[in-house]
Amino acid sequence: MDVELEDFDEGRPMHLKTNEETGNQIKTLKASKQYKELLDLAKKMPNTKDKYLLQAHACLHLKKWKELAEACDRGLDLAEERDSSDFLNLKGRAVGKLGNFEEKIKLTTRAIEIDNQVAAYHRNLGAAYYKLKDYEKAVESHERAVVLEPKNGINYHNKGAALFRIKHFE
Repeated sequence: MDVELEDFDEGRPMHLKTNEETGNQIKTLKASKQYKELLDLAKKMPNTKDKYLLQAHACLHLKKWKELAEACDRGLDLAEERDSSDFLNLKGRAVGKLGNFEEKIKLTTRAIEIDNQVAAYHRNLGAAYYKLKDYEKAVESHERAVVLEPKNGINYHNKGAALFRIKHFE
């Protein structure tokens, strides 16, 4: 059964494969936003990339940043390179939430090297540069997000915030 985690990474749909019983449990728990139970279910699944995608999804919603980073590490061990960009980006988000913006930049940049067509990756990279007060690079990253998702207002907001900082504080 294919299960979509549509709000997985700022609107980027993710899919995982599972048996029908587990798939139905995931859909029910997700629909009712029972992320703790979703995390418990993920921990019982066999060690596959999909287990760690689900774990990461639950940790993201529960704001369990260290566990999110660990799930991404395990997922990266199992994922092929073409499937690793989401884990890299999510781990970048986790380490960023823990205050390590340099590492967030490295991880998110690697995700972009694998798949440069995901606006969320560029948005997350821009956010890291913004936190480090490298506003020019933040503008570049957010501009790429605008190009990829021109209908997403947050991309314009983020770009504008960085431009404002350049104009008023440098």
